[in-house]
Amino acid sequence: MTQKGSTIRIDEDILEQFRQLAPEESDEEKFINQALREWLAAQNVKELAREELHQMIQTALTSLQPGKQPAQAKRKVSTG
Repeated sequence: MTQKGSTIRIDEDILEQFRQLAPEESDEEKFINQALREWLAAQNVKELAREELHQMIQTALTSLQPGKQPAQAKRKVSTG
């Protein structure tokens, strides 16, 4: 990964927690970067799951409306 020089301010209590969690052979900056990457990836997964759940609910609600058949129940019946 390429790095860009930047300065951010992190509350001392948060920084201290990262210092305690980071393995001794690594520095807390790398550990914080990894934690942020994992958090961002988790947010993407949550958003995908939220969108899928929303679609499933919409489909279920639509199928419950009077005069509507659930998608699985819609079949052409052969008449001849």
